[in-house]
Amino acid sequence: MKFNFQSSSNLEIESEKFTGKGKINFDISEKGRAIISISQKYKINLEEICYIGDAFNDIPAFELVGLAVAFNPKESELEKKADYVIYDFNELKKILNIK
Repeated sequence: MKFNFQSSSNLEIESEKFTGKGKINFDISEKGRAIISISQKYKINLEEICYIGDAFNDIPAFELVGLAVAFNPKESELEKKADYVIYDFNELKKILNIK
């Protein structure tokens, strides 16, 4: 699946397995602000952004973007805020109308 760009934290992989370590690229309590910053930096309307999250701290970003997708959500509140709830990333192809 190809996206124009993405922004996320980096997960460390060793011997084809996640180590549980990684690098946080933005404050996880400020995801809404991060979305606004990305929108301004790349001159993209918030309505054109698809945001994928799995936890309560994704709700502020869900409320800003045009397409909010809960992936394997950890809280029911996130499901209520999502436009779509998925459990397999391949389901994004249908949502984004990608062949």
